[in-house]
Amino acid sequence: ELLQTGARSHGLGLKVRVSEGGVAVSGSADFDAMLDWLATAQRDYGLKVQRFSGSRVGSSCQIEMLLMPGSAG
Repeated sequence: ELLQTGARSHGLGLKVRVSEGGVAVSGSADFDAMLDWLATAQRDYGLKVQRFSGSRVGSSCQIEMLLMPGSAG
């Protein structure tokens, strides 16, 4: 829920849900804003990108990704 709120505050139209022991993210977003949001997710929640797929759609990027907790240490 915090990640979904964070995505909205970055102006991203992303669907965020718990999946596969991590967090599945999908939707359309401005690429630079998505990178800012990912940096926040990594810094604040220790999440790292496990899988990423993206394609450009006009000025946006259609994305599918899986975020997983980063390893300690």
